[in-house]
Amino acid sequence: TTIHDALHISPWILVAVLWVVTFLLWRHYRAKDAGRPKVDLGQPWYAKPLNMNVAAVLVGIIGTVGFVLSANAGRNGGLGITTPTADIVRGTATGDSARMNWGTLLVIGLLVGAFIAAKTAGEFRVRVPDAQTATRAIWGGIMMGVGASLAGGCTVGNGMVETSLFSFQGWVALFFMALGVGAGARLWLKPKSAPLQPQTYSTEESVDNSVVSAEDKGLPSFATATGAVALKTKPEAKNKARALGGGRYALDTLGAVCPFPLIEAKQVMAELEPGEALVIDFDCTQATESIPQWAADEGHKIRDFHRSGDAGWQVTVVKGG
Repeated sequence: TTIHDALHISPWILVAVLWVVTFLLWRHYRAKDAGRPKVDLGQPWYAKPLNMNVAAVLVGIIGTVGFVLSANAGRNGGLGITTPTADIVRGTATGDSARMNWGTLLVIGLLVGAFIAAKTAGEFRVRVPDAQTATRAIWGGIMMGVGASLAGGCTVGNGMVETSLFSFQGWVALFFMALGVGAGARLWLKPKSAPLQPQTYSTEESVDNSVVSAEDKGLPSFATATGAVALKTKPEAKNKARALGGGRYALDTLGAVCPFPLIEAKQVMAELEPGEALVIDFDCTQATESIPQWAADEGHKIRDFHRSGDAGWQVTVVKGG
């Protein structure tokens, strides 16, 4: 059931309302960001994240073309990830060529395109998760699959395709996606009171995590993060960083997915004195933009930024007064 059919109005009225709201929001946040200091780390253009406005326009174009291409291929469903992924599995298992359609080629193209982009930007690296991380990923994937089945589509199918059709399903799903993300951010990323702060494992600790018990390492007995990040606790945020001497500290967030490198950096920086420096090692691509931008917003200085191997970077942030 669509909103315009239920209200007995033209869908173009809803299109016009959406355009106006989108434009007002874009103008508001554009004015808000106008005063932010710009940070140029000297990266080549192909290694920089796309501007959000450019990315939004490109996704909109791809989504629009997706309706035409899928309809011409007999699918008529626009973009989608969940059903085409299931079709790949079914087609591989049964040999049913009908399962290999426009949607399955879209999913395969995502993998191929991501690989080409990562290799071109020099950010490709094979990572092997530890048992704990793999277990979390499996359970997370199962829950996402169940959620997509109950909601009649995934985040792309509901959040972009169904919303563009102005279906009740799409807008209800998008509303609860926003609620879920907001609740998750407050629970995991912005705890109201947390006497013990999270810290990512070092590479060595992740490797031997299955050998050394949680009690021996002072780890909590319950999972405190999602994704490829394993967390442990320390009473002082400054204890997360290794003292290098001369007012310099090193923070190793290698293996942590975004936004955890930035969160870790914020927690440690809050414990430092003005003029002290934090050397951050990370391998999360988004942090190449988010960490320097945060430093500029907070009045900190970037003293050094360079690559450290494949898909790895090191940045030195000096705390401002």
